[in-house]
Amino acid sequence: AEAMACYATLKPLALLPFQDNYVAMSAATASLPSDRLVHVVCRLDGALAGYHSFVLSGRTMHCLSGAFDRTRHSTFHAYEALIVESLRFALEHGVRDIDYGAVLNETKAKMMGAFTRTELRIYSRFAVVRTAMRSVIGRSKVRPETFAPFTGIEVASDD
Repeated sequence: AEAMACYATLKPLALLPFQDNYVAMSAATASLPSDRLVHVVCRLDGALAGYHSFVLSGRTMHCLSGAFDRTRHSTFHAYEALIVESLRFALEHGVRDIDYGAVLNETKAKMMGAFTRTELRIYSRFAVVRTAMRSVIGRSKVRPETFAPFTGIEVASDD
């Protein structure tokens, strides 16, 4: 509950259909009884500052969810601490790769050793849905131009 409360402090740039259910999905996944789930939390003065949950798959850890308490005037490098602790866990448990998900901020970008290009594709037989999604994505944090400064990946134009 404490980790899920971090989501209420976030200010999304775009409201997408799944967001009303995201906290419930994250809570359900994070509370599954499984030895393949890894939860890394950062506390400041006893209070939760942020968390990341991962699932182990073979020798890879995949980030499932994570959030930080944005009501604090600073998280005092909680993001960096979570990344370092997840690396420490990986080294101690024979994990070869960690997938931290999309890189949307400079802190995360500076701590990553490599980037894998991925694509987001939206399919619909309805032109209105395709047009609406282009508009939503074009204004959101998942637009290609947002990733480019952090990854060094050249953004192709639509021309």
